[in-house]
Amino acid sequence: MIISASRRTDIPRYYAEWFIHRVRAGYCRVPNPFNPKRASRVDLRPEAVDAFVFWTRYPKLLMPFLAELERSEFKFYFQYTITNYPGQYEPGAAPLQQVIDCFKALAQQLGPRRVIWRYDPILFSDDCTLAFHQKNFEFLCAQLCGSTRKVVISFLDEYRKTLLRMRTAKIPYQGDALLHHGLAPLLQHIMAVAESNQMNVASCAEPEVVQSYGISTDRCIDDRLLKSEFGLNLNYQKDPGQRPLCGCMRSRDIGVNNTCAAGCLYCYATHNPEEARIRCRHHDVNAESLV
Repeated sequence: MIISASRRTDIPRYYAEWFIHRVRAGYCRVPNPFNPKRASRVDLRPEAVDAFVFWTRYPKLLMPFLAELERSEFKFYFQYTITNYPGQYEPGAAPLQQVIDCFKALAQQLGPRRVIWRYDPILFSDDCTLAFHQKNFEFLCAQLCGSTRKVVISFLDEYRKTLLRMRTAKIPYQGDALLHHGLAPLLQHIMAVAESNQMNVASCAEPEVVQSYGISTDRCIDDRLLKSEFGLNLNYQKDPGQRPLCGCMRSRDIGVNNTCAAGCLYCYATHNPEEARIRCRHHDVNAESLV
């Protein structure tokens, strides 16, 4: 079983102590997203876990525990998001230089193939223009060169709650990026800049229009990476709980929606940022469940 930690919240940033307590205990409980009063038990013993896949924007608090995970023979890699958008989009973002330094330190410890950079979601607005993305992506590529071999991109999904938050914040959003006049020049720029910095580009759950620029479809929960890095031979099964265009391997997510304190306006897993911050602030690191 692959454990996803987590698409629903940033466990490495906000819940690292809880996570390591649960690993030591050998299990955790995960509330049903549709019926929180019901929770299932997830086995976290080394013999039950094929690998952990961590999703994060700043895993500094988890890093002291990584050696312990490796001593217990756990296998793991990171999906690490860095976008460097204007502050109103990501009000809880850690300082950029700290985020970059942490990325580099993580890659130094694990190797660049086990730290995947995510530049997502991409959106167009009056302050996230084509020129902004081109300059921003080029800057971040230069900073991360040598510390990763892959960058994953995706475009903003227009969930109703996401669009409402942006309207409330008076974000000058310019609509579906896949229909934007800047799509082609941006993808061409991303491909060229990534290649010059020794990175492959892959897309996350995007349609053929993105693939037509030579960008491969990614599996963020990736059995191929687990085989190449750790020798795991897993029988690929597409995760039925994800979007139709998602290629991820089946996994078990141990996170909980509405618990990430970062407050990103475009987050699909948070419906009330203030409530999420309160839940994060008052969570019990010794509890069986995240909340």
